[in-house]
Amino acid sequence: MSVEKIAAAAYRACQNGKVAVIPGAFNKILAFLGKPHPRAVAFEVFAVLSQKTEQP
Repeated sequence: MSVEKIAAAAYRACQNGKVAVIPGAFNKILAFLGKPHPRAVAFEVFAVLSQKTEQP
């Protein structure tokens, strides 16, 4: 997800009085799956899943 899309989602959420927003379906799924797990484990899983792969 691009920085522009994330910023736009954050701005819209702020305008609607929300204090938190999770933009994108994939990110929402990851957030939902992370709820029942200990925080430290969830951070490690999210870090691995969110790593960018190098492109030649």
